[in-house]
Amino acid sequence: MIILTCTSQRHMRVVAEHLTEHYKLKGMLLEFEDEDGRLVRDAPRIEGLQSDLWMAIDLRNIIVHVMTQAGRDTYKVEQHWRNLAAGISPRAEDD
Repeated sequence: MIILTCTSQRHMRVVAEHLTEHYKLKGMLLEFEDEDGRLVRDAPRIEGLQSDLWMAIDLRNIIVHVMTQAGRDTYKVEQHWRNLAAGISPRAEDD
């Protein structure tokens, strides 16, 4: 997992698009199923492209989280992973 902090939504978008374009230019295409269930090879997809807080890119063996500081403060991704490693249930965090 990689977590990047960007200064704005535009910055997040540029970073995410650059990463996926790099994969495409290097021929590092991933296999996805299309709507009809057929396997297609394409660049990694960006989830949350319109978000002001958080975008995610699934590189199969690495997930890249591209966030603003407000997104990091809101979602606390690192804390969730620390809790999972310690065996603390996500529901226990709300107590």
